[in-house]
Amino acid sequence: MKKGKKRKTVRAKPSSTLALGVDLGGTHVRAGLVDAKGKIIRIVTSSSQAHEGRSRVLAAIEDVINQVFDKRVTGIGVGVPGHVKDGKIIKLPNLPDIDGVDLKAFLQKKFKKPVAITNDAKCFALAEARFGHGKGKHCVGGVILGTGCGCGIVLDGKIYFGRDNLAGEFGMIHYRATMIEDYVAGRFIKNRAEEFKLQDTAPEAVARDAAGKHIPTHAEEVRLESHDLAKLGDAQKRAKKIFDELGYHLGYLLSIIICAYNPDVIILGGGVSKAHDHFWQSMKQSLDLNLEYQATANTKIAVSTLDEPGVLGAASLML
Repeated sequence: MKKGKKRKTVRAKPSSTLALGVDLGGTHVRAGLVDAKGKIIRIVTSSSQAHEGRSRVLAAIEDVINQVFDKRVTGIGVGVPGHVKDGKIIKLPNLPDIDGVDLKAFLQKKFKKPVAITNDAKCFALAEARFGHGKGKHCVGGVILGTGCGCGIVLDGKIYFGRDNLAGEFGMIHYRATMIEDYVAGRFIKNRAEEFKLQDTAPEAVARDAAGKHIPTHAEEVRLESHDLAKLGDAQKRAKKIFDELGYHLGYLLSIIICAYNPDVIILGGGVSKAHDHFWQSMKQSLDLNLEYQATANTKIAVSTLDEPGVLGAASLML
């Protein structure tokens, strides 16, 4: 198997405690060596070999771990995009070939180190609680907006799992015709773009249409107010409407999280969150509509600025 290219991200000497974090996705798998201060010492990325068979997926995971492995690590943490219990993969929609695999036992046998495995959204929330916007906070919520939607809750620095590791899975709540996840993430943008007959239905392309230019980043954001709509072309109007709708649905989701846990902060991550400027206003309006002001006044909504939060959160399972 072709090895991923190593990318050294930090030159500083690591602190005495090290852990290895693995962020497993449907397209790529990343592994990083992380110290107790959240410094990524080494990181590699490779294809996750999705749909290439169980042995290829497991080999891809083993390969990236080998590339960053250090015998001093306290253990290996893994974040996966789906449901896992007691180290066994229950269901990964984007990696169905490893459903049923006891990944914890597999990795412990290979590397002779303790292993912890949980949902990637829970890892994201943990990374934010340890090193990001939630540092020092009592209750932290994390919401990943990618192709789908994942959520996690961290209380006093520890992931809240619930009885069956399903705590925080707000995206599974029934909403309108299906469930909330189908209205707040990339697949919603793509589906609505097809209905609106936009030329390019990829979420990043719809964001470009909404902005009238390239997709905004944290360093360069584009603000488009509602009163500007009259000046826009048809494609741009339709793209802006899609993000307004997504913001409304997302505000409803956040109102549920606030009612359930009353968190200090909720952090948004994932690819769709990078276009936050297009849906922020409608999201806030939806929050105000669905909750009394007092319920939202002290909960901060933020966008993640962490590099590699998936790897950081996975490693934090062992730090």
